[in-house]
Amino acid sequence: MHSSFARHLDALAAWRALLDRQLGALEQTLRDAGLLDAEGGDVIDGLCRQVASDRVVVAFVAEFSRGKSELINAIFFADTGRRILPATPGRTTMCPVEIGYQAGEAPMLALLPIHTRTLPQSLDELRRRPELWTRLPLPIDASERLADTLTEVMRTKAVTVDEARALGLWDDERPDVLDTPGLNAIGAEVSLTLGLLPAAQAVVFVVAADAGVTRSDLAIWRDHLEPQAGARYVVLNKVDALADPLLSSADVAALVARQREVTAAALGVTPERVFALSARQALMARIDGQRAPLLASGLPGFEEVLANELLPERHDTLARVLLDALAPLEERLTRRLVDHRRHTAEQLLELRGLRGKSQAKVQLMLQRVAGDARDFERCTVRLAALRAVHSRMLRAALDTLSIDRLRDDLARLQRDIAATLLNLGGRRLFGELVQQLRERLVAAAQRNEEIRAMLQASFAQLNSEFGFALALPDPPSLERALRELGQVERNFGGYLGLANALRLADPRYLEQFRRLLWARLRALFEGAIGELEHWSRDASAQVDAQLRERRDGFERRQAALERIRAAAGELEQRIGEVAATEDALERQLDEVQGAFAALREQVGRTPDPDAAMLPWRGEPLAVAGARTRGVV
Repeated sequence: MHSSFARHLDALAAWRALLDRQLGALEQTLRDAGLLDAEGGDVIDGLCRQVASDRVVVAFVAEFSRGKSELINAIFFADTGRRILPATPGRTTMCPVEIGYQAGEAPMLALLPIHTRTLPQSLDELRRRPELWTRLPLPIDASERLADTLTEVMRTKAVTVDEARALGLWDDERPDVLDTPGLNAIGAEVSLTLGLLPAAQAVVFVVAADAGVTRSDLAIWRDHLEPQAGARYVVLNKVDALADPLLSSADVAALVARQREVTAAALGVTPERVFALSARQALMARIDGQRAPLLASGLPGFEEVLANELLPERHDTLARVLLDALAPLEERLTRRLVDHRRHTAEQLLELRGLRGKSQAKVQLMLQRVAGDARDFERCTVRLAALRAVHSRMLRAALDTLSIDRLRDDLARLQRDIAATLLNLGGRRLFGELVQQLRERLVAAAQRNEEIRAMLQASFAQLNSEFGFALALPDPPSLERALRELGQVERNFGGYLGLANALRLADPRYLEQFRRLLWARLRALFEGAIGELEHWSRDASAQVDAQLRERRDGFERRQAALERIRAAAGELEQRIGEVAATEDALERQLDEVQGAFAALREQVGRTPDPDAAMLPWRGEPLAVAGARTRGVV
């Protein structure tokens, strides 16, 4: 019995695969039509990369022994006929674990030894150092051997107290507490707290129905999950533990309902966001193919909510990105073809008017073409001045977003935080930096608005005086960058609170914090720079393309008239050639518009979970354990 959520995930993956093929078909159509210029190629390549890299990230977070692994088993691995991730009583999964699909790689379990916690590099940086990882092949077609291999995530390593202290897993003030895959692991892993959790589109927080929301559960929620953006779901797991032979089924149901309300109140969410279920009961029901016990487990209802709330939002987000990028490209290429067809029609009309005319008439036409070409070339002086002004204004806008300046800002922030007593001034210093960065983004957007106004006026003048068909695409607003900066402020600012003050007093953790912040802000600013540069290139590219086509048109007209003057039989031949060109342009326009229409249709199509195949069967499965050697 397949998981509803897994089937919807498969449907989304199938939709993305079809999108990739449609983008390839569009690219080939434009190439065949001779319309795939550098800018168009960059747009399509960028969209292909975006479709390929699009991921749905769901984080399952909890203290140990809350049933995270069993819940994952029930949702994703029940069709193997057994438990895949270790989920036995007691401490089992001793590390954060990622499960995902990595194209082009064989199925594997990648383990990062615990001693890498002493390195200054963040987890994202360690991903790019394959020599540090231990890799074990995953036999995905043999479920028993697959489960045996995955027991590696249970492995522990005995170390001295000094070694545990160096690893950040020992607290001298609380010697009875060691690292677990719950609270301490989340707090100690800067990459996990500031990298993976903020990147998740949804977080599933698991608490145990028999224990309720414990103090450590509440600490995880308040310190690491509550400030995060994105969807939040609370699973009240192990409700089967509330069954009591001395109570009626109605009494047990009332007990579960009260526990939901208490959990919701403790976490500050509505009871509708708390889902009471039994992952173990659901897993066994799916393995046995029993529908009634599966429904009684409560898991299908949670999966439906997860699928219906999370996946359509992911679909709509990617669809908007594609449509927003394709619309200006289609408009520009369509206008280019229409303009070319218009000039071809004018040329054809001109040639047909020469039938029966004298050589003197042809000579006059040659003179007219030469005069038109000279008049048109006057615009090149205007265009040179336009390019100079545009380039100067663009440099001013991009200087506002200087990456070198950003690097210096973060180095200064690190020094200033280290200099404060117990880093208690870190949040204030960070807030001041974010405000400065926000002002720079706003200033860059204002400068780009000045560029837009200048280009708009210049394009209108060029269209009026020289017959161009220039249209300025909508400029980037940098709103996306500002929203992302707000998320960075919430996520990283929260990490600079009192709870992590002692941890950040360790230069190693502060360096990891800076590296992660640098990576996030650099990507944010480079994205904003890329938006401004791409928009400016797109505006300039159509000027160059129309200028080149107009020059080519004058040269073709002049060459045709020269041939007609030299030989009377050339006129009908040239009329036939131009007429054929006009027909070809008509076909190209239909093909290009059809390719864009087909892609828009696929973008707007709703993924069908009943038509999708489970992608992990027979395809690479990557399971990466972060710092996968626990400590006892």
